[in-house]
Formats: sequence, C-alpha cells, structure tokens
Amino acid sequence: MVDPADVEAVRAIAEYLQREVHAYYDTPLEGDPGAQAAFGAAAVYAAMHMNDATVTMGEVFDHPDWADRAMQHKPALFTLRNQANSAVVAASNGELAGEVLEYTDHHVGVALGDRGLALSQVDGLPAMLDGRDARDIPATYR
Repeated sequence: MVDPADVEAVRAIAEYLQREVHAYYDTPLEGDPGAQAAFGAAAVYAAMHMNDATVTMGEVFDHPDWADRAMQHKPALFTLRNQANSAVVAASNGELAGEVLEYTDHHVGVALGDRGLALSQVDGLPAMLDGRDARDIPATYR
C-alpha cells in the first residue's frame, strides 16, 4: 500500500509533469541538429532514470528479479548515454556528422516511437493517484 502522504505529494506535481512531458514531445525538431541531439539525449536519460527506478522498486517491493533484470540493462544504457552526450557536444560545436548523426537519429526515433506510451503514462497519473486503472481513461494526446 502506498502512503497517502506520498500520493498527495505526487498529486501536487502531476499537472506540472503532464505539462512538461507534453512540451517535450512538442519540441520542434526540423532542421535543428542541436534540438534533435538534446531531444534524443533526454530520452536516453529518461530511460536511465526509469531503469534505476525499476531497480529501487524491485528492492522496495521484494522483487529481486525486477532489480536483477534492470541491472542487466545498465551497461547498454551507459553506452547510450555516452553516445547521447557526444551528440550534444558535437551539436554545440557544429560538428554533427557521420556516427554522431546516426546516434541522434536513433535516439530521436526511439523517443518518438515511445511518445504514445509516455503520454498515456503521464496522462493516466491522476487516475492512478485516485486508485483507478489508468487504462480505462481515454488518452488526451493526438
């Protein structure tokens, strides 16, 4: 059971989270390599945080299998983080080419592919905080 005080603490920032996640996916990416690199890097960092949260949840809820599975993703996530960081640095120096462009294209593609899931999760947050099944709430994104 989740502590009611924790629910209220999350409820206090739920609207902010919704607004920020929607704004992230509304980022204009056309023709701006720097925005593309940052957008892709944000997706990589979000994946790393979600993975770390899965480790913590596995420990808190006594599911070592969750923690173990998430720990196995860490080496790949470190590689993705390094790729994303190099793409952001290269973009800031105006040097996006070759392999760095491939990293950016891949990270942006994954982020856009996850758009529907991410928006449904953040839009379902108020329902979940009310104890309702978020899958029964219509999505608010296009």
